Amino acid sequence: MGTLNTHISRRSPHPQCVNAGRQAFTLIELLTVMAIMIIMLGLTVVGFKDLGRGAGLRAGVMKFRTSLSQTRQMTITQRAKVSFNYFNTNDISGTRGVYYKTRNGVLLGTQSFLPSGIVFRDEPTVPAVVTFGFDGSISGSTNFGNAVSTGLRDITITEQKPSGGTTVLRVYPMTGRIRVRTGQP
Repeated sequence: MGTLNTHISRRSPHPQCVNAGRQAFTLIELLTVMAIMIIMLGLTVVGFKDLGRGAGLRAGVMKFRTSLSQTRQMTITQRAKVSFNYFNTNDISGTRGVYYKTRNGVLLGTQSFLPSGIVFRDEPTVPAVVTFGFDGSISGSTNFGNAVSTGLRDITITEQKPSGGTTVLRVYPMTGRIRVRTGQP
């Protein structure tokens, strides 16, 4: 029996012997680690804050470009001149861009809006009009507010924030091709 007790006591050492030779963390070390974690968390939050910056502009430009391309496709497939109208408006949510399609002055579908705070730069409140011909090119002269143009057309969409971005959609008159450029025109 004496050997059995010796064997058990070797397998389960005395509680005072378990921590022998180890030291605990000091309060200063714990506070230092917590301060480093707080700093890292703060930097992460700042990085994620800017993650969504420009998302409204990108979404508005993509929606506008898609609608402009659909107008061109509608003109080609239906062999009827369709006009694409756009301008800025003030409503409850502030200033924002509006665009819609017309055929012979009749509204096709509904008006679409750019996200709040996203506007057409240098555009008057009078609708600017792009009319596509049967072959997809810009048909004849195109009305841009009070000006008439027969050449290359840049449509600039911008975000109304101090650090807001700018995107330019370039419409080529001969082909009706639409190219998107990000940044200042």
